[in-house]
Amino acid sequence: MRRVLRPLLRNRLTLGGFVGLLGLVLVAVTAPWWVPFPEHGGAARNLAHRLQPPDSTYWFGTDDLGRDIFSRVLLGTAISLRTGALVVAVAAGLGVTLGAVAGYAGGLLDEAIMRVTDAFLAIPSLVLALAIGSALGPSLTNALLAIALVWWPWYARLVRAQVLSIREQEYVAAARSLGSGAGRILYRHILPNAMAPILVQASLDFGYVILTAASLGFLGLGAQPPTPEWGLMVSVGRKFFPKWWWVATFPGLAIFVAVLCFNLAGDGLRELSDPRLRKLDGQANKEV
Repeated sequence: MRRVLRPLLRNRLTLGGFVGLLGLVLVAVTAPWWVPFPEHGGAARNLAHRLQPPDSTYWFGTDDLGRDIFSRVLLGTAISLRTGALVVAVAAGLGVTLGAVAGYAGGLLDEAIMRVTDAFLAIPSLVLALAIGSALGPSLTNALLAIALVWWPWYARLVRAQVLSIREQEYVAAARSLGSGAGRILYRHILPNAMAPILVQASLDFGYVILTAASLGFLGLGAQPPTPEWGLMVSVGRKFFPKWWWVATFPGLAIFVAVLCFNLAGDGLRELSDPRLRKLDGQANKEV
């Protein structure tokens, strides 16, 4: 625990990232019970108070339908975190499986999987997600599926490289000599020793997935009204910018804070999982 907590407490940016993530999770879980106007997360309207600036009643102001933006931003936290979790889980599951099979089997199967992976990586992920989302139709579920389908190649590449290195270790050869099958060797001996870089990649991807989902929502291919999704709220708010600036500004700040927290936490996990980075950080602190 000391070895884990010491660099975490020493790096204030990483600590801030983890504290921010804890705050986001707490807001996502508890917001429906304490936000000022929980009904504004749905189709409720309050046209008598539309486009009011921030004040003591509406902390972030109101939108074009008179809904409290503060309540909608906090209620949208759960949607964004759930989006990131689902996409990363599906993409990592698919990518880890394909990468493990390709790295362990080798030969023609490896070539086939990697060429498909190269084809996906040759197209910018956002452009490909837009194409798939357009084909599937505008909805949050289709947006999640589109993002997951373009996100798995990074995991396949990463896991394949790890498997190619680990499969030559002595304990893998010993398991093979004892008659263990390929599946048992992969899931009992190789993949558990390749989890550290996978977890680091997943933590870093979490923020980018939230940003990509918000981009699809902004373009009308993600969540649909009246869902309090941050990208959709920014898309609606751009019509009123800059005169009614608060409509788009606060959802945009929520996206910024969430992505920043995940990136800081991901960098911290990468440092904790890499002994070389911990050593360099320790030497830098001694020099200071």
